[in-house]
Amino acid sequence: MLTRILGAGAFRGFAFLLSVALVAAIWTYDADLLVRGEDLNLALIKWAAGLLPSGYGSKTEAALRLFGADKAFLFTEVVALVKLIMLALGRPFRKNQRI
Repeated sequence: MLTRILGAGAFRGFAFLLSVALVAAIWTYDADLLVRGEDLNLALIKWAAGLLPSGYGSKTEAALRLFGADKAFLFTEVVALVKLIMLALGRPFRKNQRI
């Protein structure tokens, strides 16, 4: 039980560090790619805020932009991508092959 918890924590920590490294590498290689990703996330936030009743949408959008939700959403997407890649690479080495 303890080894499973420690393994999950190590997996999450390693995925976080790889995500930071990936964002830094993308920023160094092509910063415009990250900016386009943030713009797409901002468009998604605007669309979702538009679904709210009148008045709430603009306030919600402003609050999310103030807190940098587009950048946080982008980092969350990068973390999910890194975890997916790590799981795909580690799949052949797992002991129990549950789906």
